[in-house]
Amino acid sequence: MKKNKPSVKILILSKKLAIMLLSAMILMLSWSAALVVRYAYTGKDGLDGKTIVIDPGHGGVDGGTGFGKILEKDINLDVSLKLRDLLEKSGAKVIMTRVEDVELGKSERIDRSRYMRDLNFRVDTINNSSADIFISIHTNSNINNPSTRGAIAFYCNSNPRNREMAYIFQNVFNTLEFDFQGNKYKSHHIPQKGNYYILRNAKVPGIIIETGFLTNRVDRLLLQRDDYKTYLSYVLYRSIVDYFASSDKPHMEIEDRAEIEEENLIKMHEDT
Repeated sequence: MKKNKPSVKILILSKKLAIMLLSAMILMLSWSAALVVRYAYTGKDGLDGKTIVIDPGHGGVDGGTGFGKILEKDINLDVSLKLRDLLEKSGAKVIMTRVEDVELGKSERIDRSRYMRDLNFRVDTINNSSADIFISIHTNSNINNPSTRGAIAFYCNSNPRNREMAYIFQNVFNTLEFDFQGNKYKSHHIPQKGNYYILRNAKVPGIIIETGFLTNRVDRLLLQRDDYKTYLSYVLYRSIVDYFASSDKPHMEIEDRAEIEEENLIKMHEDT
């Protein structure tokens, strides 16, 4: 009676394991390649010669909103740097208010004076840039309603183009989907009017984008993922392209929803 040799079984199992691992690697590479192709610039988007200020909110001692060790300042910067790369590849000139984890108030103290110096530096950078537009990138929280999720555009009527810009950006965020584990995620908001310091003092058309809510379980998970940050940067990029494509046309007609916006159903975390 012949005995089965253990080495033969081990060899067969090893081959099966190797095939499974190889298949998984190929699947991951295919998915990554698809992501790059899907969220890529076309090189013909009409941004050549445009100047855009990107303002990653907070930084340094000012972490912004947070959840445990997850800090808004880091998410803001990650998305902003990805957006910068996309814009520069399309020929735009990009001015960043910060490119690393630093605070702009020139102080390590957390107080009102440091906060105002920080805001004034950002406003001065925008106003001295001769930019076409600015985008201030933030992350939100809503402890009273943790079910709130998705990106929201905030605007102020200090510039006649701001409201239109906010609606263009919001439309793209409400349209482009992010696929994750069989689910599709996108935003479902309308722009919100906000009398925030940067918005009301900037002399350049611009908006604030809150990319998601750290108080929401789904957003919190997604905002930690590099591929989701890539998605956010691409949505912002497409929004900028759409805005400039509309800038040479008559102002778009926007359904009057002022009564909804003015209720301030959703606010920024730092309600300044």
